[in-house]
Amino acid sequence: MIPTFVNGTIDEIRESKYASKTYQVTDRVIGTFIDGVEALKQTIDHILRTERGAYEIYGDNYGVELKQYIGMDLSFISATIEDTIREALMRDDRVKSVKLKSIDKLSIDSVKIAFDVDTSLGLIKKEIVVNA
Repeated sequence: MIPTFVNGTIDEIRESKYASKTYQVTDRVIGTFIDGVEALKQTIDHILRTERGAYEIYGDNYGVELKQYIGMDLSFISATIEDTIREALMRDDRVKSVKLKSIDKLSIDSVKIAFDVDTSLGLIKKEIVVNA
């Protein structure tokens, strides 16, 4: 919430929303502007690549907590990863829900997680690989 002050008093409080229009970042190169679903896909990718609390530039609520899964067995990951991803992505007001689709063990130290993100702009299918 952002208060607006008029003559020393709070006039109105409005909710802060995520911007949709942003720069396209590919291979660490800043390109043209993107908007809509492409901008949201980029935001989701960035949230999922950012470990929560690891970088001072981001607030304590930005990113995802994946380090907790390092060294854990697949049953622990399966039981809690959907909530972890949901908590990270639902901070964006465009995300309505997150639904886990599958978890596949790729090797002794990595898993592939597939999930759907229902957004105000439509359904986005995502896959991430978590490495120890």
